[in-house]
Amino acid sequence: MAEKPISYEFSTGAFTVLRGRSGTGKTTLLHTMAGFQAPESGNVYWDEQDYYSFSKSKRESLRQENVGWVDQEYGMISSLTVQENIVLGCSRGQIKTLRPMVCELAEALAITHVLKSRPMNISGGERQRAAIIRALIYQSRSAFILDEPTSALDLHSTELVMDLLLRKCHNGATLVIASHDQEVIARAEHIIELDHTLTMSDIANP
Repeated sequence: MAEKPISYEFSTGAFTVLRGRSGTGKTTLLHTMAGFQAPESGNVYWDEQDYYSFSKSKRESLRQENVGWVDQEYGMISSLTVQENIVLGCSRGQIKTLRPMVCELAEALAITHVLKSRPMNISGGERQRAAIIRALIYQSRSAFILDEPTSALDLHSTELVMDLLLRKCHNGATLVIASHDQEVIARAEHIIELDHTLTMSDIANP
């Protein structure tokens, strides 16, 4: 049980890192924020509306349009190419419109050469970068929620990914990342420490 009720507002245009040992609830909190897992108690508000008062289909629609999501498993379908995975869920018209953005981001993150490959034939770092591109392609998205998005990346790739994410943040998007990566944590404006008592504390990054 929590020692006291927990309430937190993730500010527009701010970058917040969730940090804590395994089992402290970082992934659960991210899933709840993104609309995948309803809280056992309490509420999640999106633009002052109770997110879980909406139907599942309404939440999925809102998430597709507004939230760039990356989980630890990357969410790749093995029977599709990397490029098909990136635009999964898009309409035919959207795919055509988004193709230049996909190519631009693939070049920026150095995975152009694997776009036509199957996920099982590329490295974990390449799959991770593809999942990040999938989160970034919609210009309408105002929040980015990522679970350990640099765990399979080297320092150079981490810097490239963070530059792209922070560009979104500087343009007004909310960025929330669960991470143990010191390169990521060092660039955050706020660090939320979670512990096994279900308490949390917000630390302003110097």
